[in-house]
Amino acid sequence: MGIERFFASIYKNYDIVFDMNYPYKRIPATHIYFDFNSIVHIISKKVINKGNTQNLNKRIIDSVLEYILNFLSKNLLPLQVKYILLALDGVPSMAKMIEQQHRRYMGELISIMLDSIGDKDNISWSKNNISPGTQFMHSLSQELKSPEFKLRIKKICSQSTKIVVSDIYEFNEGEKKIVDKIQKTNFNNDDKILIFSPDADMILLALLLPMELNINIYRHNQQKSDIYDFYNLININLLSKTIYEKIKQNLKTFKRDINIKNILQDLVFIFTIFGDDFLPKIDTFDVRKDIDIILEIYSLTLGVMSQNYLLKFNGQKYEIVSNFLKRLLYFMKTIEKKVKIINKKMAKYHNYSSFVQKSFIRNVHQFEIDVKKIKKHELIKKILTPDSNDDKYSFFIENLMFRIDKISLYSFLKELKLPAILKYKQFFIYFIPLEELIDYLIDYTLKFKKFPIQITTKFNNKSNEKLLKYSKNSSSKYHQNKMKNLNKIEKKKYILLNTLDHYHEKFNKDSFIEKSAKAVDNYFEGIQWILNYYYNDETKELTWIYKYDYSPSIADLYKFINEKDVDFRFKKIDNMKNYFTVLEQLIFITPFSAQHIRKNSKDLEKYFYLFKGLLNKDQMKKISRFITSHTMENHFFDLNILSNKILNDKSNKEINCHDIIFLNKCNLNKLSYLKFESLDFVKEFRKYFSLEDQLNIYPMIY
Repeated sequence: MGIERFFASIYKNYDIVFDMNYPYKRIPATHIYFDFNSIVHIISKKVINKGNTQNLNKRIIDSVLEYILNFLSKNLLPLQVKYILLALDGVPSMAKMIEQQHRRYMGELISIMLDSIGDKDNISWSKNNISPGTQFMHSLSQELKSPEFKLRIKKICSQSTKIVVSDIYEFNEGEKKIVDKIQKTNFNNDDKILIFSPDADMILLALLLPMELNINIYRHNQQKSDIYDFYNLININLLSKTIYEKIKQNLKTFKRDINIKNILQDLVFIFTIFGDDFLPKIDTFDVRKDIDIILEIYSLTLGVMSQNYLLKFNGQKYEIVSNFLKRLLYFMKTIEKKVKIINKKMAKYHNYSSFVQKSFIRNVHQFEIDVKKIKKHELIKKILTPDSNDDKYSFFIENLMFRIDKISLYSFLKELKLPAILKYKQFFIYFIPLEELIDYLIDYTLKFKKFPIQITTKFNNKSNEKLLKYSKNSSSKYHQNKMKNLNKIEKKKYILLNTLDHYHEKFNKDSFIEKSAKAVDNYFEGIQWILNYYYNDETKELTWIYKYDYSPSIADLYKFINEKDVDFRFKKIDNMKNYFTVLEQLIFITPFSAQHIRKNSKDLEKYFYLFKGLLNKDQMKKISRFITSHTMENHFFDLNILSNKILNDKSNKEINCHDIIFLNKCNLNKLSYLKFESLDFVKEFRKYFSLEDQLNIYPMIY
């Protein structure tokens, strides 16, 4: 699901995340669920950082096993553990595979570019190993299932502890396997569930599980981990109640009864749409910084719609309530323009958020002074047309609606019984002209001798903080400060990864993207597909993908749903043997080069290191013939040639980083052309390497 911003937002805005550092407080748990691929990423990085390149596969696998045993003995009360699930990622949906493909191609391209400036990685172990179908993951699956490892676990926990391994040969991602297993388990009242996962999307999925379950998420915090691992503990019931109380508080003026289960189902769906692996996030609203705005818009829609929720269960499956979605998008569209103004400025300055908060408080302080000595119409004019040489109200207007204490202002004005106030309660401020809003704020401030503000930060007139403008030039003061302790190669790396100087143009940072009207239709397909996949357990609707590198605007989505009924049908895989195997998935997502294979056909074992020890030479030749075939050679383009074009040609259309901050998130245009919905890739591959031959090597579970 890929919604890391959700965790960042709850960590920042709500006091419900508990830090767990060494020595760890032991957590009582009866059922432990490991989202296992995350552990492999954590441990492989540690082993590689030690610098010893000998026998890396075995050393990483041994370290992974030790990590599990240490976690059980040091972080938990092991004798209470009754059940353990080790859930490895299997073959996912095509939508997920497209995301994996993009990540691997961009990772390889960046590695090639860094190599070209002298930043060569001396460790020859690729994270591509952490994929179903590789020798490494095959060996790891075998070790986890071995009687010896299970015996080591039972020595720490109990002989009666049940240990289940869902390995790479079972379909679906680890997080989906965990949720499905929990939903199918009958728990006792005193059972305690612990899910080990660093992914924020696991938090969202856990919110959909039955409320009566006692669930904690144990999250490895990569940023804070140093000598010892650092973790966060999130109690799902506490998070659920916190979100519910927030919505309940927002709806106090509407006097509407709400159901916590419906609220959580709706909000998980909304947050998923705003940051999923399967859909590009909608640019306007960022869950990390806009979580309160999103909650307000949802609350407003609940209040106005009176009885409906966004999702409803019709007795067989969940459906989207069209009228609710229309109203939700209408409100978002209304606010979208105001949020875009702020987003544009945030994109220009490194410290916009912190600077604006302090500046806004200064603006408020000035407002409280001016209301006493300036006539109302003159003050309104001064605020709406601030002097460019006078910053007293420079950040007042654009941040006003998001920082006002709406309840206090509503309580003051509700007796006026204005149409907007009667209909939208405290959220009326989003639907009236700015001039009118400032008029009301003047009246409020004169009566109560203070401005209705949410922020509790103290006023500091002596603050000398200045806006730090994003610069595309490495010579800027900001970037020079960042690079002051870097060596020559590290500086080159910093300039490349931050797309500075000539890279800004080479990566097409300022290029214009012409958006297709078909993207809106495809986006709504994605919304429906996500509902089916996560809520209706339609896990055989596997071939849908989003075909574009950008998202539509809220306005486009609102226009579409007003003109067309949203009702999509998806192709199901009736026989999973017609879908990707682990080998086919690995070939699909890995940046192999047809040109390289043609030139180095005698050195296949070295090139196909991911399969070494699992496939023989003849089997590797079958794969090479497939990759170099006339049908597939365009799919397997050479990233070295692509890198050379991007870095050395005067202009190129190979990569697009428009409105993208991080280089690894940029879009390769050649990958965009490769997106398809059918299983033609699978059919073509099996002309060279039959399913029967694959199953003799890879024991897929059907």
